[in-house]
Amino acid sequence: MIPWFPVGTLVSTEPAVNHGWCTPVGCVSEAVLAQAFLAVGVLALVCFALAALSFVPEARAVVREEHSRAAAERDAFERFRRRVESVDATPTSLPDGGQLLGGGTLTRSRPPDDRLDTVRDAYRETVMAVDHYEAEYDESLPTNLGAEFGDGVADALEGGQTFSPALRQTLLEGATEASERRARLCRALDSESVTLREAASTLREVEDLLDETEGPTLSESYETLRRRWDRLDAAETTLERVVDENQGDIHRGYGVAPRMGGPVALHEYLYDSQPYTHPVLAESTQLLDAVHAAQDRTATAMSRRV
Repeated sequence: MIPWFPVGTLVSTEPAVNHGWCTPVGCVSEAVLAQAFLAVGVLALVCFALAALSFVPEARAVVREEHSRAAAERDAFERFRRRVESVDATPTSLPDGGQLLGGGTLTRSRPPDDRLDTVRDAYRETVMAVDHYEAEYDESLPTNLGAEFGDGVADALEGGQTFSPALRQTLLEGATEASERRARLCRALDSESVTLREAASTLREVEDLLDETEGPTLSESYETLRRRWDRLDAAETTLERVVDENQGDIHRGYGVAPRMGGPVALHEYLYDSQPYTHPVLAESTQLLDAVHAAQDRTATAMSRRV
């Protein structure tokens, strides 16, 4: 919106042909026009910056969704572990008294071990049954097993001939670790949620201040402008502190390992599909630019009152 300037301030009775803009009620000098357009430009810049400040709210939604998914997977792996625990892994006798020899060598052929089917069904009904599985992974059972337990376990469960005590124990330990990985991720997300909530409160106060400083300054006194400057100066200090703290957190950093293969940086894991990697830093930097623009505008207005 173009700021309104009082006619008594803008109208000049001096000749202004080719030096400004004239209306039936008078003419406006080039200097006043330049000041008006400068004010409009600065205001438009501030409004544009504030309109783009959605990083932290978006990030909070991302964290909430990811926490919900991580918690669902944590519980699903725990249910799978209990299902595996209930399956007996005692070596089976072969027909006509044949036995399974050490190293997996068989004295004679034997029928398929239906306990492998039981465990595979348990995996499909727990881990692969979470609501977001298709959207997040959309993987076959062997592929997902390999990512969570290793390719050797996936091969043994998908193409093996018997449900051995060793395979059972490996699945129990792997399910426990997979569940604990999600639990650690949930704790990291809780910490990120607190950081975002506190930042949102601080940044909202600065946004509210910038909203108050919009509009023309021609009718405001030097004292009013001075108080505005002091508040903008305090906001600048606050934002610089937030930026410094956020940069420190980035350097310290911490990784998460929702699946096998080692940790990845939490912010990269969370915000890889977003236009930002560090939402607090991105939003604070934009707000700092808007505060500087408001400071320049206020300082210019103050200089005209001296």
